[in-house]
Amino acid sequence: MSGMEQYIVDRIEGGYAVLTAESGESKSFPLPQLPDDVREGMTLLRGPDGAFVPDAADTRARHERIRAKFDSLFED
Repeated sequence: MSGMEQYIVDRIEGGYAVLTAESGESKSFPLPQLPDDVREGMTLLRGPDGAFVPDAADTRARHERIRAKFDSLFED
């Protein structure tokens, strides 16, 4: 999505979420600035207006890649 910055929710601490940008830089944002259903591991897109929206497709794909890597650790 053009003009959108991608962030991954690294962790939630108190009233803040620590987000990691594509560049690797981490930033803290107050939870009220984020979608109500924000959770660790979620992909968020931030538009030019500063608003965050969930990226469900990327979140799902990221979780599937992690699960596949995890499962491969226990294969015979």
